[in-house]
Amino acid sequence: MIYKLSDLNRKNFKAIEFYHSDIALKNKINNRPNEQATLENLDILADKMQEVRDLLKSPIIITSGYRCLELNSKLTNSAKDSFHLYGLAADFIVKNKSAEEVVKFLSNKISVDKVIATHYKKNNRNSQWVHLQVQSNWKENRNLFLGEVITEGGTDYRKI
Repeated sequence: MIYKLSDLNRKNFKAIEFYHSDIALKNKINNRPNEQATLENLDILADKMQEVRDLLKSPIIITSGYRCLELNSKLTNSAKDSFHLYGLAADFIVKNKSAEEVVKFLSNKISVDKVIATHYKKNNRNSQWVHLQVQSNWKENRNLFLGEVITEGGTDYRKI
């Protein structure tokens, strides 16, 4: 199958939500995915995000999806091998739900590689988001549901 960006449209999501970036626009970075492998991965991710939306029965705002290498390198806390680079991860928020509430709710209800409740400031609902990543078709999901814990020594993760 030859994938096109329009193939990413879902019942509750438009294709652009999976690759739009205000930072890319500000820095004049073309963050539009065009490689077939990336589009195939984004198709998997779009299916999973629709599944999450259906389970939560609440609107989801995707804050970060696919990132080209140039965009990813502009972000100070992004992993150099981020799943976002391959179209296999999305960060999102759900209005009136904390990131930890979302991860707890999704735990054992969906098959994913990893879902992390993360934040800039502990106990500040306005600085929280959920990171969801999936594996491509040829790798198995690990089904990790984690919470980020900020310590003096850095960041740790605990199972939720």
